[in-house]
Amino acid sequence: MKKLALALMAVVAGASAFGEVNYRFTNKVSSDTMNIRHIDGKYNDPTNERRHSVNREFLAKSEIDDKSSHTDTQFLNVDDEFKAELKTSKIDAMIKAKFAFGDLTNDGDYGFKWKSEIEDWYVEYRPFDSITFGFHDAIYMDGSYLPIYDDNLYSGNIGSEGITGVYRPAALKGALRLAVTTPFTASRANYVLSDEDHEDVGKVNHTFNTGVGAIYTARYFQFGATVQDLFDGNERRIGMYVNFPELFGNVKEISVGGGFAHSADGWIHGYGGNSTFSDYTYFGGVNGKNIMNAYFTYNGKSVINAEMVYNLDSKGNNYWDFYTAASVQFWISSPLSITIVGKLVTDIDAPKDKDLENIYAAEGRLNFKANKQNEFQAGVKADFFDGNSRICFPVYWKYTF
Repeated sequence: MKKLALALMAVVAGASAFGEVNYRFTNKVSSDTMNIRHIDGKYNDPTNERRHSVNREFLAKSEIDDKSSHTDTQFLNVDDEFKAELKTSKIDAMIKAKFAFGDLTNDGDYGFKWKSEIEDWYVEYRPFDSITFGFHDAIYMDGSYLPIYDDNLYSGNIGSEGITGVYRPAALKGALRLAVTTPFTASRANYVLSDEDHEDVGKVNHTFNTGVGAIYTARYFQFGATVQDLFDGNERRIGMYVNFPELFGNVKEISVGGGFAHSADGWIHGYGGNSTFSDYTYFGGVNGKNIMNAYFTYNGKSVINAEMVYNLDSKGNNYWDFYTAASVQFWISSPLSITIVGKLVTDIDAPKDKDLENIYAAEGRLNFKANKQNEFQAGVKADFFDGNSRICFPVYWKYTF
C-alpha cells in the first residue's frame, strides 16, 4: 500500500508535464458523538430466527445470559478523512484515506487506528482524445445514483478496481463511451483469473475476469449498460440504467432516472468492498437476484429528493424487498440550510408465516457553509426495527481548497 501511495504521488508530481494542473483537497473531520442502541430481549436468543435479518454490529453486545432488553451507549468516535484530486489535459488522479479514533473493538478500550491506509484511489490517463486508460477507476451511469443514499449502485459501473480501457468514437463527438475492464481481486495471488466471490477453501476459478459496458450521453438523456464477470456464468451481473436531466428538457429543476440489475448468483452485491444494496439503513436494506431502482430530484428554491429500490423476485424470500426514502432541504439564510430525511424498508410480498417487521429511519441535519472553504454540519439520526433502535448525533467539519 505504501508503494501505491508513492506511485500516486509520483503521478501528481509529474502531472505538470501535461500542462495546467487543477487540484482539489478536502479534509473532513466527523463523529457520531454518541451512539445509543437499544436491543430488544427477543434478539438475544440465538435460536430466534429474527436475528438473521439484523445488523451484526448492532448485536455485538447483545449476548447476555438473561436475554432481557437492554441499552448501551458509545461515545466519541472520530474519523478524519482526506481526499486529494487533480486534473490535467492528459491525467486525472484521486486518493482518499481515513484515520480513526474511538472504541474500535467495542471493548471500552479507546485508541487510534487506520481504518484503511488508502480507502480509494484512481488514475485516469488519456494518451489520445478518443482513448482513456483507467486504473482503479469507477465510471458510473447517472441513472445508478441514489441521491439520499449518496452513492451509486455498483451494477451501474462500466469500470472496475482493476484496469479499464475506454474508447470514445470521434464521429459521435465523445457522446458514446465503450469500455472493457479487468477487475483485480485482493484475495488470491492470480489477480486476473480468480474471483473473490467464491468462498470454497482451495477452490480456484480459472475463468477470465472481465467486463464490458457502454454509456451514451446526450443533452436530455443518458443510457448505459454493462455486463460484469462476462465469462463467468455463475457470477455474471448485468446493469442497465437511464437518466433524464431537466425532465426531457421541459423542466430545468427536475431530473429522474433509474434502471435494472440482474445477478446470476442470486445476490446483487458490491464488488471488492464497494457499495451494496443492503445498507440503506442501520438495520439493513434490499437485496436479490433482480433489482429495480428509480430516483427523482427537484433542485429549485428547495431541494427535494426521492428514491426507491425494489426486489423483483420478492415472493418467498427471507429479506425485505422494498426500500424508499424522501428528503427535503430548505434554506433559512444563504449559508444555513435544514435537511429532513425519512426512510422505509418493508417486505411487500411477505409470506403469511413470515415475521419480518418494517425498518423506519429518520434524520435531521443543520448545514452551515461559512465560506467556500469551510462547511459545518450537525444532526440527529434514528433507526427503528421491531423494538430495536439506534440513535446517534453526527457532526462534521469539512475544509476544501
